[in-house]
Amino acid sequence: MRPTFHDVQQLMAATSRPVLGTVRAAKSVAQLRLERADMLKVAGIVGLLIVLQAVWVV
Repeated sequence: MRPTFHDVQQLMAATSRPVLGTVRAAKSVAQLRLERADMLKVAGIVGLLIVLQAVWVV
């Protein structure tokens, strides 16, 4: 198996070597908007479920 590291500190701790640089995905403005819209949808659904649960209990 090949390990995956999500930040520089994890990589440095695992290898005991300095990290010279990192690579990350560049996201376009459209991708960021879509991700934000998806997060808002999920938050709205969770909020709705909490309200429905409160109404159901009362």
